[in-house]
Amino acid sequence: MTSDPTIFATDHLRTHDFEWYAALQFAPAHQRPGLIALFAYLAEIARVRSLVSDPMPGEIRLQWWRDTLSGEAHGAVEANPLASALLQAIDHDKLPTAPLLAVLYARTFDLYDDAMPSIADFEGYGGEVWSSPMSLAASVLSDKSPAEFADIAGHGGVALTVARTLVHFSTWAGRGQCFLPTDLMQTHGLEREMFAQRRVTPALTETLRAFSAYGLNHIDKASDAARGGTRSANSVWLPLALARRTLQDVTSWALNPFVRPLTRPKWQRLFGLWRASKRHPVF
Repeated sequence: MTSDPTIFATDHLRTHDFEWYAALQFAPAHQRPGLIALFAYLAEIARVRSLVSDPMPGEIRLQWWRDTLSGEAHGAVEANPLASALLQAIDHDKLPTAPLLAVLYARTFDLYDDAMPSIADFEGYGGEVWSSPMSLAASVLSDKSPAEFADIAGHGGVALTVARTLVHFSTWAGRGQCFLPTDLMQTHGLEREMFAQRRVTPALTETLRAFSAYGLNHIDKASDAARGGTRSANSVWLPLALARRTLQDVTSWALNPFVRPLTRPKWQRLFGLWRASKRHPVF
């Protein structure tokens, strides 16, 4: 395992979030290392639940990152090449740490099996895990304030969270979690206990399609907000093109999300990113 922070972060992102790794290859080379470090950090935090057997070790991992970002970590942070790469990016690109800390608090939800109470709560979750970091990345690429991208990233981050919730449906449902908003499930008569049966019911199908339509609505709003905007940040929005395809698949396929993950081969995703890179807005 290499100890070079940039190489480690690149390998980490390519392994654990290939879509973001591929999308950032469209960013200017001199800005790529910091962006890769940022999204490699997000990928690491997103997978904490899968690395632990119960919440407490997960809480400890998240607390270590809180201490690291707050400058209170004990021991040599430099011994962790991913943390080192992230701190270098924070210093070089003058990134505020508050949004990165917010990711940790939002991802604490992942460690437990609590229900997602409502659509409003889901939007808050999506805003913290994706929207705010995407705004930061766009500001790095454009040299503008993150606030300039609030609408695009706000809607886009929620849409990306919807798409990824659907892609990983079988994983979180299989371990007893529920990321679908409770109020949306109630509207369509879906009860959480139905997940244990691993059967596709009309209530499940209707809920997933409504959830997908909700995500597509956010992508459309993000696309509208991106019109006439700067193209310099386009590589940050490229994953939304893939998210749109995922959400469209849910609305048109007769699928079994328990056994058929909503993911496409790498070559199709790469081709989708390349095609999107030729458009504006890209999604």
